[in-house]
Amino acid sequence: MFSADSELPPPDASVPSRKQRLVVALVIGVAAGLFSWGMQLRSGAAPDFAYPHTAVGFFLDGQNPYVAMDGSPGARFPFDQPLFYPFTALLFVLPFAAFNLATATGLFIGLSSAALAYCITRDGLWRVHVFASASFVFAATVGQFSPLLMLMAFHPRFGFLAAVKPNIGLALFVRRPSVQAVVGSLILLGVSIAIFPTWPADWLQSLRRSIADETHRSPVLQWGGFLLLLSAIAWRRPGGRLLFTLSLIPQALLFYDQLLLWLIPQTRQQSIFLTAASQVGMIVWYLSLDANDNPVASAYPFVVPFLFIPALGVLLWQQKRLKDVIIR
Repeated sequence: MFSADSELPPPDASVPSRKQRLVVALVIGVAAGLFSWGMQLRSGAAPDFAYPHTAVGFFLDGQNPYVAMDGSPGARFPFDQPLFYPFTALLFVLPFAAFNLATATGLFIGLSSAALAYCITRDGLWRVHVFASASFVFAATVGQFSPLLMLMAFHPRFGFLAAVKPNIGLALFVRRPSVQAVVGSLILLGVSIAIFPTWPADWLQSLRRSIADETHRSPVLQWGGFLLLLSAIAWRRPGGRLLFTLSLIPQALLFYDQLLLWLIPQTRQQSIFLTAASQVGMIVWYLSLDANDNPVASAYPFVVPFLFIPALGVLLWQQKRLKDVIIR
């Protein structure tokens, strides 16, 4: 019998061996890294990874990256926006500072994806559909941190990653709170302040610009987003806490920050459903783009109905099934 806050049983009868998981992780990591590297070689490519990568270069040259990258009007990429990344994130980019942008992005995504693939296959291979999702494709294309942060879901030792991107990290922490996450985040924060004491104030100033420009938005405030409050019904379960918290947190609604939603499916069919819905959303969004559209703002109407609402449907289906099992 299951308790009210338990998860459904794993959908795979057999669990892959450590060697099999390593092979899968290597294949996915190499493929993701090469894909990400190739995407940066396109004419006009403007990856998000350019922001922390450029910022690290300024820091190593003895400059304040939050001042050097202040998002002056009309500035060229990647100086067109304030630096939204906390210095805790920049610490993870430091090892890639010596590489050019394309190579650094490919290496970062390749290593993050390999680590995620190894962790995500611990109870079977059914979760690998996440690597075909629109959220992962976008994360790999622009060089985002979401594959790395998702490691938090698989072991408390990765809890310190919450400090890398606090808005997404908070949703993962609420999903499964742990003392290790709090202690690890505080240690990482302390190390970052010891290295660069003024960064928190500089970063908060950049965030104020983000709020004014509406670069990040709360899903619950978008069209149809109010339905996401229904996830509170499943608050006692990790998936319910994750979806409810993520629906309230301001985030980039350009598919990649929503990679965490793939922690909600608990069967192969649910994972495939969410992946397929995301792909449809990505295709419809792409076909609707005009030459003068802002890619980020134009994605807002598609992320909630094609990612969040399907994830909510999966969660509510699980909740119903769990209650049926308890009654029996």
